[in-house]
Amino acid sequence: MPYYVLPPVLFNTVCAFHESLPASARALFETDFYTRLELMPHPEQSNYDQSPTFDLIPATPGVGHLDAISHWFFLGLLVDGTGGALKAAETADDRAKVLEVARLYLRWLDGDYPSHGEWQAITDEEKNPMPETPTNSYYTAWMLAELGTDNCTFVSSAMSFAATNHYGKKLRRPPHCCVVAPSMVGRLFDRCLNLLARSLGRGPSTPVPDPTHFYWQATWLLDLMNLRWLPTDAAEEELFRDILGGNEDGIPAYLKCLRRNKVEAEVLARTERTLQCLLDWRRRASTPTKRKRTAS
Repeated sequence: MPYYVLPPVLFNTVCAFHESLPASARALFETDFYTRLELMPHPEQSNYDQSPTFDLIPATPGVGHLDAISHWFFLGLLVDGTGGALKAAETADDRAKVLEVARLYLRWLDGDYPSHGEWQAITDEEKNPMPETPTNSYYTAWMLAELGTDNCTFVSSAMSFAATNHYGKKLRRPPHCCVVAPSMVGRLFDRCLNLLARSLGRGPSTPVPDPTHFYWQATWLLDLMNLRWLPTDAAEEELFRDILGGNEDGIPAYLKCLRRNKVEAEVLARTERTLQCLLDWRRRASTPTKRKRTAS
């Protein structure tokens, strides 16, 4: 089997899902992720690798499509309207910190790469002291700021804090969930499979209390992976980049271009849904921060 080189942050994200998703969901996630990965050109693919498994190894971070996928994914952790840290923010400090980090990610995605010092300033406790009782939303933003400096060791913690934000809040599964069976019978079968896997030591080493938010996270990442990041058609590429830059009006023309390029209807529907989601994240990340009123 081949191996593929991934940016360290994306590599650690995939590893984190391996430890957080139940066995059945993990199998579906990895199948979809690897299928898409095989369709994307990567440096350092070995044609002589005789390993029986599909291996991933980390690489030097850069500004390619895999880095963009990671940054969009982390923006979703921060500001998604259903499962983002902004949705769970409890205080004005939480909200301000989440939006501060989200705006740096948005700048990166727009090609205005924040400096190392700008990322570090967010986690500098002398310049920006933490609240007395930091919340999960605050910690999510703080750790994602650390990831902005390519400190990829915080990936799993950031994803876990993002999930913990929503424990006990009756978060529903994503309406187009990629990693959970759509029927009740299928979910019952998955549950039995997960119990068996756990008894055999094949499940997560430390099962999470409620994996629902990780289903959202997995769906976000797989939807991002299923976008056409490397179009061969110049017109398609121009429309795609324009939409990612915030032009919602370009979606109909882009979908028409995909139809002309023989893209299947199911892929078109998923693409439209994902692009609308990314544009919503852009709008939320651009929300003005409400400042506290001071007594005159």
